[in-house]
Amino acid sequence: MAGRPLALPMCRTNVNVVGASRSGKSTILRAILDALTATEDQIIIGIDLGSAGSGFGGLRHAMHVVATTPAQARAALQWALDIGKGRPSLFTPLGMGENWVTSRKRPGITVVVDEFPTLVRESRKGYYDEVAKRQVPWDLDGMLAELAITSAKSDVTEIIAGQGVTKEKVKDNTWLVELPVQVLAACDKDDVVQILGDGMLAQGWRADRLVPAMGDQLNDASVAYVMAGSAYCEPIPYRACYAGDDELLRRGKERAAAGLVDIDAESAKFSRITLKQLIDASAETFATGGEEHETVPQLITSIRQVYTALSDPSGLQLEEIAAGLGQLDPHRWDLAAFGGDDTTEQEAARAAALKAAIKAVLAPAGRSWTTDSYRPRPGAGTVKGYCLRHLKKITGEDADGS
Repeated sequence: MAGRPLALPMCRTNVNVVGASRSGKSTILRAILDALTATEDQIIIGIDLGSAGSGFGGLRHAMHVVATTPAQARAALQWALDIGKGRPSLFTPLGMGENWVTSRKRPGITVVVDEFPTLVRESRKGYYDEVAKRQVPWDLDGMLAELAITSAKSDVTEIIAGQGVTKEKVKDNTWLVELPVQVLAACDKDDVVQILGDGMLAQGWRADRLVPAMGDQLNDASVAYVMAGSAYCEPIPYRACYAGDDELLRRGKERAAAGLVDIDAESAKFSRITLKQLIDASAETFATGGEEHETVPQLITSIRQVYTALSDPSGLQLEEIAAGLGQLDPHRWDLAAFGGDDTTEQEAARAAALKAAIKAVLAPAGRSWTTDSYRPRPGAGTVKGYCLRHLKKITGEDADGS
């Protein structure tokens, strides 16, 4: 709107985007993603626990991973942290000086988080640890804070998008306001003060006066004030360029077809989690090319094979299913792929991830698979677990449906 294009500094730089509902925050995020997915030297990890990745639009096809469950998000963040904290040991051997030199051969990693307040709520809810018999937080926001502090020099960075930065919305995540690039769409006065400090309203930084979209009236949707170093330190509003859904889908598919860059072997060794595992987990939830889905998700098909290999028991515990998947699909479900101080913690993490994955793959079709009573063997008492009779309804073996 000032007559000059906005070129956000993002090389080894973290970004915070704030905008109330209908402020055009998703449009701004997609404009950023449009630039990122056009590069050949970035691995892009999306995390959206609030709107199932819809904020990324068709560009999600050009993203390596879109995590929509806490378990997927935790695995992706752990992978990014492992690489971000490990890469400094390579600076000298690779002749890079004090910062990671990004290229197609050795790409950077950008973690894009939409609906951050939802991520905070889900992170605090946590999961139930069957061994410890207590609720354990996912600590996703803590992992993002650690990533911002430790990994920028390794070109492992993050873009955070949320509805505000007040404690009511994001709890104690005050580190958001310390990120070097701040993009303020229509938001509350308190957000402006917390991000930019006292006195900035008087200097003209009035993002609180921007009017979100109302129905078909765009008003100030996608208009933002930007604070980003010396080049962007004046209260000048910018408007993100809008691209239609069909065009973003075309670009996303075209870029995916051109081939997504892979992690370099030197960096990959720092994590027990592999990029392929993350991509496979994401692919179970999202269609990567617009093709028709199979009626039965791949994960459910694999679980059915586990039951078959065990001669179709009347039911199994979640840990037993996870162990069977570990043998059937070690790239995704091998115990070594899950974090924990010991085997017990790793098994608990794997079981929690499997439970979340089952829910995620069945939800789009309006299905669910809940625990019920069964007898593990003739004459034994009943226990709670995942029954074969319910699984057969999901796979279509039972004519009654699910």
